[in-house]
Amino acid sequence: MVAALSHINLNLFPVLASLLRTNSVTKAAVELGVTQSAVSHALRELRIVLDDPLFVRTARGMAPTPRAVELESVVALALETLAGGVLAAPCFSPEKSKRRFTLATNDEVAISLLPALVQILETEAPHIHLAIESRGLDADLERLQRGSVDMVLGLKPSGSTAGLVLDLLYEDHLVCMLRKEHPAVKTRLTMKKYLSMPHILIAPGRGPGIVDDVLSGMGLSRHVLVSTRYFLSAPEIVAHTNCVLTLPARLAEVMVERLPLRIFKPPIEVPPFRVYRITSKIRGRDPALRWFSDCVARAGQQG
Repeated sequence: MVAALSHINLNLFPVLASLLRTNSVTKAAVELGVTQSAVSHALRELRIVLDDPLFVRTARGMAPTPRAVELESVVALALETLAGGVLAAPCFSPEKSKRRFTLATNDEVAISLLPALVQILETEAPHIHLAIESRGLDADLERLQRGSVDMVLGLKPSGSTAGLVLDLLYEDHLVCMLRKEHPAVKTRLTMKKYLSMPHILIAPGRGPGIVDDVLSGMGLSRHVLVSTRYFLSAPEIVAHTNCVLTLPARLAEVMVERLPLRIFKPPIEVPPFRVYRITSKIRGRDPALRWFSDCVARAGQQG
């Protein structure tokens, strides 16, 4: 195996890993601390060695080929294993580190968690870089397994959790939100009023939400006037209309500080839900990730 690699410049593979993370020669050069021409030269060599274009230009930038996507997890794991066994220091110093951490989550969790998390990072690790992104829970979990992201925050996966570590971050429940001067509700939101109003549905996926499932079980239904996958847009709509919104309590508490809104107890019993901190078992011994996981846990407790 070693002999088979003897003719390949192994320095090319950190460049490939960076290109797969950034999909950009410019961003990869910045991340690696080299020139753009050096990255372009490495990419040309990689294309020859691997006999594949690896990246093609599209209207939205560079897109990896199937061969490049196939190599992503292999290269990430190989580099991490090498760094962990040969180069990594036995401990992690957050105050000195310039590490980049990638956190995958939706905007609802980000809104309720990030202010506390960034306060912790600003104090304890002022030189690190935190990147927030998400391609949907299933895609995020796949990228976590490949090493493309460091942590996923979200609901418990519906599929297999093999290779994953799930730690409860916090538990939340649903509340209802109306504009402050809503003409139909003063002190209590009754079932009759709730069902008579137009609803805003936050639906990151497709199909009905948990509220609709509960109502269906009671032989009832509601009229959803607007459905949106964006948690920030829904409270804005409610603040300027007579619609009602059912949303997580942690997010509602943030929104009432920004907009003329009021929080009400829902007229239906909806079970609470749990948000998990999800990491990869393969990377469980990384001291930097253990420290970062602790920071996320502390931020989650502050909500």
